[in-house]
Order: sequence, then C-alpha cells, then structure tokens
Amino acid sequence: ETNGNLVSSTFGRMAPTNRANQAHVERVRQTRDFAIGNYQAAEGPLNPSLLLGHPLFNEKGRLMRIVYAALDVAVMNHEAAKASLPEGSVIHVFDRTGHMVASHPDGEQWVGKSVSGSAVMARITNQIEGTAELPGLDGVSRLYAFRPIRSGREPGLFVSVGIPTALAFAEPKQVLTRNLAALGLMVALVLLAAHLYAKVYILRPVNALVGATHQLAAGDLTARTGILHSRGELNQLAQAFDHMAESVQRQRSEIEHSEQALRESEQRVRLILDTALDGVITINEQGAVTSWNKEAEKIFGWTRDEVLGQTLAATIIPPRFREAHERGLKHFLTTQQGPVLNRRIEILGLRRDGREFPLELAITPIRLGDHFVFSAFVRDITERKKAEDEIRALNASLEQRVIERTKELEVANKELEAYSYSVSHDLQAPLRRIEGFIDMLRRDSTTTVGESGQRCLDAISRSAKKMAILIDDLLAFSRMGRSELSRTRVGMDQLVAEVVRELARDTQGRDIEWKIDPLPEMNVDPSMLKQVWVNLLSNAVKYTRKRERAQIEIGCRKNPGGEFEFSVRDNGAGFDMKNAGKLFRVFERLHQAQEFEGTGIGLANVHRIITRHGGRTWAEGKEDAGAAFYFTLPGAP
Repeated sequence: ETNGNLVSSTFGRMAPTNRANQAHVERVRQTRDFAIGNYQAAEGPLNPSLLLGHPLFNEKGRLMRIVYAALDVAVMNHEAAKASLPEGSVIHVFDRTGHMVASHPDGEQWVGKSVSGSAVMARITNQIEGTAELPGLDGVSRLYAFRPIRSGREPGLFVSVGIPTALAFAEPKQVLTRNLAALGLMVALVLLAAHLYAKVYILRPVNALVGATHQLAAGDLTARTGILHSRGELNQLAQAFDHMAESVQRQRSEIEHSEQALRESEQRVRLILDTALDGVITINEQGAVTSWNKEAEKIFGWTRDEVLGQTLAATIIPPRFREAHERGLKHFLTTQQGPVLNRRIEILGLRRDGREFPLELAITPIRLGDHFVFSAFVRDITERKKAEDEIRALNASLEQRVIERTKELEVANKELEAYSYSVSHDLQAPLRRIEGFIDMLRRDSTTTVGESGQRCLDAISRSAKKMAILIDDLLAFSRMGRSELSRTRVGMDQLVAEVVRELARDTQGRDIEWKIDPLPEMNVDPSMLKQVWVNLLSNAVKYTRKRERAQIEIGCRKNPGGEFEFSVRDNGAGFDMKNAGKLFRVFERLHQAQEFEGTGIGLANVHRIITRHGGRTWAEGKEDAGAAFYFTLPGAP
C-alpha cells in the first residue's frame, strides 16, 4: 500500500510488515517513478539484495500501489565477474549510502560492507561522474572512471572501474617517448632558425624600443624607435610606442598651454580682485584668511602678507562681535544655514589702528568638494553714513519748513475762501438788483416799452440768472477742491438709484430706457461721488432729449490692475473725438448754449472729484451717435 503496509509477497503471506521508512518506497511516493533503493542485508528467506520500487496508478493517474523487488546481489556479482577487464583491474557498484552492492574481484569480501570513508567513495560523492587517480579499497593506486545509474533525476547506484596506472599509461608513455625524440630534433632546428629570425626581427626592434624608452624616461619627448611600418608584434609594439610618444608629447604641449592659460587666468582674477572697488576677502572653514585684495588693504590697513593665515576674529572684527562670529560659523558648518549669508548687511569693522567704522558686508558660502570657503565683499560706508546723517538733518529741516509752509497755505486757503464768499456776495448783490429793476421796468413800463423792449428785458433777465448760476457753480467747484474727503463704504448702486429718482422730474413725459448693471460697494466720500453721478446722469438725460427713445447704460468692471472702471453710455448727441481733451476743462463746452443749456463746469467737477479719489476720467463718442463717459476708482481694502 502507499502507506508502506506489505499486502503480498512471492514468499507467501508474511507477518504484518511496514516498509514506509525504506528508501525505495519513499522515493516512489515522492517522484511517482521507478526508484532504486538501498542495499538490504539478508532477512528471513531473503538473501542480501538491492531493493527496487515501481509505482502502480489507476485510470485517473492516482498512485494506488507500490511494487518492489529484491535483486539478489549474487546475481550482480556474477555479472560483474563477466566484465572483460585487464589484469589487476577492479569493478565496484555502490548504493548511495556507500554500501557495496557488487564487486569484482573479491565480491564475497566486500559486498554488503560500507565503504563511505574510502577515497573512491568520497570522490564519487563530490564529483558524481568523471575520472581520477585514486588509491583503491586494497590500497593500490589505480586510474578510476565512475558514473551514476539514475532512477529519475537522482543517482541510485554508482559504478566505478579502476585500471592499474602502469597499464593505463603504458601506451601513452611509448608514444610520448617517440614524440619527445622527434620534438628534440625539431626544437634544435627551430632554435637555429629562431636565433637567425630573432636577431633580425626581435633583437633589433627590442633594442630600438629599449633605447627610445630610456630617452623618453629621461624626459626627451621627441624619442622615437625609427622602425618603419611592417608586420610583426614587436614592430607593431614599436609603432604603438611611437604613437604613444607622439600622444605624450602632444598632451605635454596641451598641458603647458593649459598651465599658461591657468596662470594668465589667475593673473586676470588677481588683477580683477585688486582693481575691485570693494574689499574682497576669502576665508576657510576655520575662519582663516586665504585671499585679501588691494581694496581690503586700504579699508583695514593690513597688507595681504600680514593677514593671510590669520583669523577674521583676530584682525578686523571688533572684540564684542567675535564670539557671535565664531558661533555663526560653527552653526553654518553644522546646518548649512546662516541668517547673514547671501545678503547685504551693515556692521562695524575694526581697522588695524583699533578704530571702528561702519561697513557694508555680503558673505557668500561656496562648496568646494567636501569643504566650504566663504567670500566676503566689504565696502567702507563711512562717507555714506555721514551723507545719510546730513540728509536726515536736511529732512528734519525740510519737514519743519513744510509744516511752516502748510500753515501758510492753510491761512492763504482760508483767506481765499473768505475772498470767494466775498466775491460771491459782491457779484450776486448787483445781479439781484438788476433782476429787481427789470421786474420794476416790466410793471411800470408795460405801455411805454414796446415788444422789442420787452424782449431786451427778458434777455437781460436770462443773462443775469445765468450769471448767478455760473457764480454758484464756480463757488461749488472751488469748495470741491478744498474740502476734505470723508470716506465711508457705500454702495454705488444706491447712489445711482437715488440720483435717478431725483432726475424723475426732468424726465417726465420722456421715453427713457435705463439699463443699470450691479455695482459694487466702494470706500469713497458719498456726497462727492453722488455729485459725480448727478453730473454724468443729468448730462446723459440732457443730451438724449432729441431721441424718441433714450437709452442710458450704467456699467462696471474690474481691470487687471485691480481698479474698478465705471461707465455711463447714452445714445444722445455725442461729440467729435478730436475735442475729447476739452471735455473735463472748466467752461469748455462742445455744443451751443441754444442747443443744450449748461455752464461747462459739471465735468470739470467730475474730473476733480475722481482725481482726489485716486482715479482717472476719460470719454469716447461720435457725433450724433452717443457718448460714453468713464471713471475709475482704486480697489481699496
């Protein structure tokens, strides 16, 4: 059975027996193939045997039984005795455990014994298959050949055949003797020919090569073998030497040129450093000076030879800063970070005579392999500090003068405001008297003043009223420039809605289409911005009077620069763009007073208010095709 229980035997039923732990059964179960087991000593009716196993499968390929046979080793010894071997030869068959299964001669002496410690078995175990000259089981040295007999992939038995070494090497020795004799004669002839050949083709190239080598070693880069191009290894070697010498000479020339260029480069760098307007100092990781230019000598008073190798802390750093300098250097070497590196700072330096002075310093770390060097650029800013002190003194004086001048301007503005009100009163009083006298003339002279006289009185009255309006607008324009801004956050759409409601009286009976986009909240003076909307929207209403259906659009967008751009468009009378520059000037009008009333101050007021808020104003238009007025306000936080 596959569990090792014995179920039948050619010797008849035997006592219950289990063969599960025997090699031939284990190997059949593992490989499912024919397997050679180990040597089995005599047991009951069995003679000493070699056990062999074979699997039996059912129709589904499942292992069902194991058949094993015991091959009598006497049969194997009999077969081994039939082998035709030279006298003194031996043949052995071992199982994998080193037990002798068959042997000739002396089979009865060796069969069944373990020879695992013998030289033959050790060599077979290590090499599996091959040949070797080894001492046999009887101590006689023989030339052995051995190979395995496999069951599946694994070797099951090992067969070795040993032939006496004298017999094995007899024929090769005879052949070797004949060959040596022939070879000796041949060598003599070859030596003679080789001597003649070597003298011409070997010694001459070698001598030339050795001589050229000695010349080259002595420093003569022009040394050459002088051998012409031809075949032969030595000739080729000589030619390769000549090529190498040429390459070395060329490389030496290139190195000399490079060294010369390097010296010139170093000289240029030295000249640049020595002519630099800043002091240039280089230190190593220990803080020792490795470079010091002419300007550094002028600034600090130390010559290059005196300061090279000394530390900055011992030369140009004031004593109270030396500990911080050394601490900062150690911190950078540990962390590669430093708060004063790669930027300009102002600090105090120390001259050779012990005087401290202000200087501007920039330190740059440079990595060279595994180490750092530090380049410091130094500038004496003593004169600049003096100039800054003078500028501060001048600024203080200027600020005082500005304060005094501001007070003078405030007084002048107050006087100007008082003067403006005085002018307004002085100008408006005569105008009121003129209007009064005109009314008296109309009442008292209805019979004596004719129709033309009445028209003259009407013209005088209109002019007086216009003059009064103009004076009021001028006073408002003057106050707008002097009054302080009172900013607050206000919704622009609220201001626009309020102005549109106030204009309703002037738009009664008219067909006006208002299109108002959403408007943002702005931080502005509400009363001034309302005046802006009043002027712009009243102008739009006025200049669309001749349209059957007036269209007025109010919009806003944010520019890429962050400004808010407001616009008022209409389809009214428009204007010629060549006159656009006059629109925001005082008293400048682009239409006749008979067409559209006005004083020419409204847009000037718009310009002044927007300018005071930090914005811009402009306009676009086309005659009889409408106009668009724009103003911007900063997007304040």
